[in-house]
Formats: sequence, structure tokens, C-alpha cells
Amino acid sequence: QGAGDKLAVPDFPTSLHEVTVTALVDPETNQQVLMVMQTDVSVRSVIEERLMALTAAQMILLEAMFPSIMFTDIVGFTAFSKECTPSQVMSLLNELFSKLDALLDKHNVYKVETAGDCYIICGGLLDEDEDGFQTVSTASPSHAAKIRAARRALNFAVEMMRVAATVILPNTGKPVVLRAGLHSGPVVSGLVGSRLPKFSLFGDTMNTASRMESTSLPGRIQVSQITYELLRDPRPSRWHPTGGVEVK
Repeated sequence: QGAGDKLAVPDFPTSLHEVTVTALVDPETNQQVLMVMQTDVSVRSVIEERLMALTAAQMILLEAMFPSIMFTDIVGFTAFSKECTPSQVMSLLNELFSKLDALLDKHNVYKVETAGDCYIICGGLLDEDEDGFQTVSTASPSHAAKIRAARRALNFAVEMMRVAATVILPNTGKPVVLRAGLHSGPVVSGLVGSRLPKFSLFGDTMNTASRMESTSLPGRIQVSQITYELLRDPRPSRWHPTGGVEVK
């Protein structure tokens, strides 16, 4: 090779293998032997690396974001649970939540979780990356983006009320009535747990949205002042001032 010459290095694909060694006793010779097993874990390694990167990206304070959170629950669910069998309770929740799930893509909102009869969604939380996968948004939103997030959550809540009325309570024969609460603000997101890890949201925004729901009236959607400012509507008849609600 002369001065300045370069060698071309073959681009071999990276392959990772996991080797396990187990001590055994040969049943015929009664001698101790070693069993060596080699497994290709290349695909698993890539998946684990992506999960680690996802966890690191999501364990951040989303101060730049302003998602809108909606909590809802079933009016009279405690009494219903006492008067019906567990299978009836499960059947009702499955029917109701399946119908609500069908509205998620239509209104472009994210289902955070369900807990008992509580159903929680979020507007303005996720973006779509260049590969078409949904990722937690970290970009600072414009005022228009904040309005869109709140509007999506409200539109979901409004249609949710209509859909709930098509589900009948087996103990009374009457339609399900929900109450809902909306609040907008920063949250913390992250994957929680090592077994069946769960993506969750935390922070005062979640607490306030929950309080908006618990102090709401049956069949109504109660919003915080912050969310109301984002949702200002030229039809004032849609809104009824509460005069203020005291919450924890």
C-alpha cells in the first residue's frame, strides 16, 4: 500500500448472540458435562434498545406542552354495582368503553387509562414521527395548537355523552348518564413498572381535571377557567357559569 491508500472495510451486519452454559451429568457415563447453548438475540436487543430510548424520552417534564385532560365517570355507578352481578357490571363497562374507544381516532385523542368506571383521555399529547409511529410531543405548541387540543377533548366529551345514552343500565332500564371534567396544562409522562409497563400521566393538571369531573353535574361537562379560555365559543348559550367551584 502506498502513502494515502485506504483499505475498504467490509460492512458486515452486526449480530448479537446470547450464550448459556449449564452443568449436567451424563446419565450413561456419570461424568459431568457442560451444555452450551447459543441464541441469536439481535432482534430482541434492537427492541430493548428502542424501549430504553422511548422510556428515556418519555420521562421528561412536558413543560412546553399544554395537553387537555378529560375525566369521566358513570353517575350512580356505586348503587348500580351493589344491585347487579359482577358479570353485569363487567358487561356494561365493556359495552360503554368499547363505544368510547371507537371515538378516539375520530377526534384524534389519546386514551390514557380506565379505572373502574372512570375513563380518561388526553388531547394534544402525541405527535406522529417520520416512520408513522406515535410519539410524545415535546415541541412548544402555538396558541392555535393549544386550542385544537382543547377542542378535540371537548368534541370527544360531547359525542361521548350522546353515545353513553345508547347504553342501558340493567337494574333500572334507563340510559347511562355520565359526568365529565376538563382541564389543560403541563403533565409528566413516563413508563411505570417493569412487568407489563404502563404509560401514565402525572401532575396537578391530572388532579384538577379529576376534580372538574367529581364536582360536575350529571350529564354535564365541567371545564376549568384555563380550558374555557381556549374554548371560547360565539354561542354563549352553550356555557353556564358555575360561579366558582371549591375543590381540593
